[in-house]
Amino acid sequence: MNLWRCFLIDLKTVYLVRHGQTDANLNHIIQGQTDTSLNETGLFQAQKVAEELKNVRADLILSSDLSRAAQTAKIIAEVCSIPLKFDKRLREMSLGIWEGKRFEEIENTPLSNIWFKKPSQLRLEGAERVEKVQERVVATIFNTLKRCKTLIVVSHGLAIALFLLYVNKLPLDSMWKYLVDNASVSKIILSGELVNVTQISL
Repeated sequence: MNLWRCFLIDLKTVYLVRHGQTDANLNHIIQGQTDTSLNETGLFQAQKVAEELKNVRADLILSSDLSRAAQTAKIIAEVCSIPLKFDKRLREMSLGIWEGKRFEEIENTPLSNIWFKKPSQLRLEGAERVEKVQERVVATIFNTLKRCKTLIVVSHGLAIALFLLYVNKLPLDSMWKYLVDNASVSKIILSGELVNVTQISL
């Protein structure tokens, strides 16, 4: 999969925003595509992100439709006065039978060892494969960039990590090194085959 050609020499900027905190994040519960809402801290974080991005002249905010991302995106859209669109292809990776479990419940199991060491090899009941998640997230963002110069994307931890791996041309099993915190903002500048990624401190 190579979608770089849509750029030619045109410069594009993407702001990747992970949704604010949920109670599941706080309590170390696996969410995946389970629909959860922001908690009080998450709402505060979303407002802080919105204020940070207030001077960004983005063409569009593209967000996962899951509540935690949608709430974050709506706050940013309201503060920044930027059009907002939802796309289910930006959802978090489905984690099947693990969703709703605490991380400690799956620790030290054979599948957990694979998940944290070689995530590309995980085969879990009801879960997506890592490469499929990367494909849908990358295709959605790059196809939208054909119509936008500056784009704000609100999504989820693993989905964002997999996009960062793609633009940096890194292997899927590097995923955990690129997992970002709740309400983090990653600024990506793309031009031809060149890419620059920076983290914005809030």
